[in-house]
Amino acid sequence: MTPKTVKRIRTSLKIVVWSMAIFAISVTVLLTLILDNNAKYSNTSSLSSSNLKLATSFVRRISKTIINTKKTVTVQASSKELNSTLAFVNRAYTGFSGDVKVVDDTAIFSVSIRIPILGKMTYLNSQATLLNSDGGLRWSQAKLSSMDLSDKASNYLFAKLIQVLLGKRYGNSIIAGIDSVKINNQALELTFTPPGDLQKGFAKAIERISTYSGQSLHFDTVRVQHYLSFLVDLTRSLPQQNISAAVYLKVLMTEAQRQTTIHNLSASRENLAAIYALAIQVAPGIFRHFVDDLKVNRLNATVQPKLTLNTRHDLAKHFVYSAALHILAEKGMSFSIGEAKEILDTDKGGSGFSFADITADLSGIRFAQLAISDDDNAQRIQALCARALGESDFFPSIDDMPEGLSEKAFKDRFTDIHSRQYKAQIETIENRITRRPLFQSNQSKGNEVPTPVPTEEQD
Repeated sequence: MTPKTVKRIRTSLKIVVWSMAIFAISVTVLLTLILDNNAKYSNTSSLSSSNLKLATSFVRRISKTIINTKKTVTVQASSKELNSTLAFVNRAYTGFSGDVKVVDDTAIFSVSIRIPILGKMTYLNSQATLLNSDGGLRWSQAKLSSMDLSDKASNYLFAKLIQVLLGKRYGNSIIAGIDSVKINNQALELTFTPPGDLQKGFAKAIERISTYSGQSLHFDTVRVQHYLSFLVDLTRSLPQQNISAAVYLKVLMTEAQRQTTIHNLSASRENLAAIYALAIQVAPGIFRHFVDDLKVNRLNATVQPKLTLNTRHDLAKHFVYSAALHILAEKGMSFSIGEAKEILDTDKGGSGFSFADITADLSGIRFAQLAISDDDNAQRIQALCARALGESDFFPSIDDMPEGLSEKAFKDRFTDIHSRQYKAQIETIENRITRRPLFQSNQSKGNEVPTPVPTEEQD
């Protein structure tokens, strides 16, 4: 190697080293400018019964308006609806908080997002003003922590953020679908044309967002599709009358056992796909959108099963919903399972707080926990269900459980969900569930049932 060649290599190495050093310094300076040690913006709305009702009603209305249409639609949202929804999102993703202030013809969005860097929790605090526009979204006066951004930079970074969160193609199609924005009278109005692959893209978007939160929400579509088809065939073969959830679980888990054995598959993964398919059949409008590219034509053409627990439809729904929400929580969605629906019911017009419902919630969680925790427990659950399964094997007595409690009655007797009296009632329920034959032996370590949290029921 000639001296000239050696000199060139040394020069190239110096350039590379200096470039890397400059890049590292630039990134460090940028992160210092845009990241803070504390969250600057908090939720202005608490998750009270009225706000929770407002948020869930808003999400349901928007979903019905957008997801099942390919036409241009107008979406309206009041500042109260937006802030109540942000409070609900904060319960799902505790690292996210913020609020929306509608002032004259502008809407000011303020958001704090927790970001772990090298084991340390930092926060991205951002604020931007949404303006009236006849040509899509238009942002102004944006800030990242203490750094002010130009309007051009604001709109560019927003587009890039959507592309990162939702994927470039899907993110661009969502942005392009927003035709106009009108802001007045404490409300926003968006004219939106949904992309043709809105439903398929939703599942992928949720999966990406969950990955960024530190976990991954991903279902094996082929396996979920198998069990969904199996359940549709089962429903069509049975008379259209009330049927115990135990009957469906027995047949479903027997099929999961068969699939596990003949194809040498993971028992826990088969149970997960089977239980989630049941949730899709019971409540397709809630759960189907988390599974990418799922075919639901046969499901839509089939009457839903009239499942019961203790002869009640509401308890069967609580059981199935909570099992599915536990699966979503295990796969990256930090759902709180149980009290939200009950908090709603203490409000005027609700059916009242019900510890019978909570019992069904906790039973569904316990069933899902053991069924998907590991292959040993999964195979045991499959075997027990396939052999013989009655409701009393997994669902305890609710004869003495307080029900129909108004907000005042609940507060008079239990104060709130953090009180000693409430926790004692929950402990009683948990002990009863633990004594059920299906849950008595060989339980995996670490499968403690969480205190119940928000779910939304459709009666």
